[in-house]
Amino acid sequence: MGESDQAVVGATARIDWRKLLLPSLLIMVVPTISAILLDKWLGSFPFITIVAILICFPAATIWVTRIAMQEMDRVIAEVTPPPPLEALEVESGTPSEVSFSPEINSGAETSPTF
Repeated sequence: MGESDQAVVGATARIDWRKLLLPSLLIMVVPTISAILLDKWLGSFPFITIVAILICFPAATIWVTRIAMQEMDRVIAEVTPPPPLEALEVESGTPSEVSFSPEINSGAETSPTF
């Protein structure tokens, strides 16, 4: 496989939407439907449903956003090319890349004054 073929294969990484669907169903849809049925059964129709929506929708939003961000991190890690070898040598501080300048410390040692 050529270099351009590898780029095409790497670019097909996608977010797994099933990881987002299940929490939204369990945290948002099921409790809301249960609250509607409970409201109908108890005869207090809008009250329990409103409370359930006020609790479940923000919780589902936070949960699904967190999962989506984890999926985005995974996709970015798959798609991002590895750093060049030169960048790794500079970051690790190999002696070939680090310059030493003796002129900085040439001169009398000075002690800090208080």
